[in-house]
Amino acid sequence: MTYTYSQIPWLLCLILIALVFYLYLRLSQNTPVIKTNKLRKNMSAQEALDMLLQGNNEYIQSGTSEFDRKSVAHSQHPCAIILSCSDSRVSPELIFNQLHVGNLFIVRNAGNILDEMVLGSIEYGVKHLASPLIIVLGHDRCEAIKATVESVLENQIECSSHIKHIINIMKPTAQDIIDDMKIGTEISVETKNEIIKKTAFANIHRVMSKISQNSVIISQALQENKIKLVGAYYDLDHGNLRFID
Repeated sequence: MTYTYSQIPWLLCLILIALVFYLYLRLSQNTPVIKTNKLRKNMSAQEALDMLLQGNNEYIQSGTSEFDRKSVAHSQHPCAIILSCSDSRVSPELIFNQLHVGNLFIVRNAGNILDEMVLGSIEYGVKHLASPLIIVLGHDRCEAIKATVESVLENQIECSSHIKHIINIMKPTAQDIIDDMKIGTEISVETKNEIIKKTAFANIHRVMSKISQNSVIISQALQENKIKLVGAYYDLDHGNLRFID
């Protein structure tokens, strides 16, 4: 196809419009990430609240969201129960691409640890919501596990009794890893990171074991093959998951 001289300016104009539109889409997709990583560090409480309120308004005005809300307004049947860390970088809805309301029943805390309230919440999902899958979701560079490992290595004592409760739950796991690795008094940054990673995996295994051992409801459902219990380790850099049976 050939173009006359008079048609070339129009063709260039269309190409320019397409390029501008493409750049707009790319920038609009990246803006939330940029805002999260660079601007939110100095964001005030009111600015954070305003941002969340704006997000809620956008959510309400979304036609898809309205359909989702109405479809589960009076009942819910989540396909999975997920015990996850509270880390802001580890959102199960995003990691598993399950953005519809009612898809996941999520329990979150620092370090994805297990206590009576957490176990009760998981039991509720099994008994009353009939969810067929339980996932214990850990991740790399977990701050709660890092604090626990440092507490063991450096004999640090956490001042807050509430944070101390979290650390004390994971301390035996971290201590076992350190003992198995025969760590000396001087350790490198690489060795410390390896301890943290191994502790994260061990923590997933220990939580899975306690879930099945400490709950009659869950252990019975597992024996009857009504549910499945698995662990998963999330890679912050690449976004992939490593599953653990």
